[in-house]
Amino acid sequence: MRNLAVSPRILRPASLGLILAGVLLFGSSGQPLARAQSANSAGELGQVRAKADQGDLESLNVLGNVYTNALLGVKQDYAEALTWYRRAADKGFAPAQFNLGLAYELGRGVPADERQAFKHYLMAAEQGFAAAQFNVGNMYSAGRGVGQDLFEANLWYKQAGEKGVVEAQFNLGLAYEAGRGVKKDEMQAARWYKQAADHGFARAQYNLGLLLETTGRGGEAEYTLTLEGDTFKGSRRLGDDSVISYSGKKAVPEKDKPAEEKPKGPSIEERVLLAG
Repeated sequence: MRNLAVSPRILRPASLGLILAGVLLFGSSGQPLARAQSANSAGELGQVRAKADQGDLESLNVLGNVYTNALLGVKQDYAEALTWYRRAADKGFAPAQFNLGLAYELGRGVPADERQAFKHYLMAAEQGFAAAQFNVGNMYSAGRGVGQDLFEANLWYKQAGEKGVVEAQFNLGLAYEAGRGVKKDEMQAARWYKQAADHGFARAQYNLGLLLETTGRGGEAEYTLTLEGDTFKGSRRLGDDSVISYSGKKAVPEKDKPAEEKPKGPSIEERVLLAG
């Protein structure tokens, strides 16, 4: 069965766990201030706080990250983190708005509230913040914190996809292949799948391979496929005379095999969010 389960999370292969949005500042140790755990932690925290007290938006957001993750020698304090995020968010700083959305979604320092999460994600998304655009798309798709609207979801996926968010590219491929909120269009599906597949996204590689196997109706598409060991190479001539070509592994990792359940909203436990 083709994998038609909506991608539930943003993946950042180089990162582990949940990552807050924010530009990291560097201190005297040469480490990012929001990550440093050295003997100079107190001094570096003082540097960040001094800049925050002067209204520096990046520093306000970094302090929020410090208290969220118990960095630079401070104890974890979600309520304190929210204080700093709000100061930056109120001045329109998109990473802080995104982090407030994350706090409301996860219930960190505040009761979990999907409507408030959507509100803050949307503020960041409207400024072009790609991770927030993807999350807004997911919330529209699942009807979480806002009424379900597949057409609107695809508009946000498109904006995130154009910024290189491979999961958004994959979800657009799903939308065009299945006709979710858009007119069914296998040519567009193949093009979005290929963008994600070219960046190594296994689920897109799998779906693109299956899509290439479809010969089309009425002889509108020409298809070729060759198998070499555990890889495939294929190409398909589409209705506008363009050609989609792709090569990849035939096998799909176990975690990326087609899901049987219905599409769900993002899984908090599994999500990895892009840093700003």
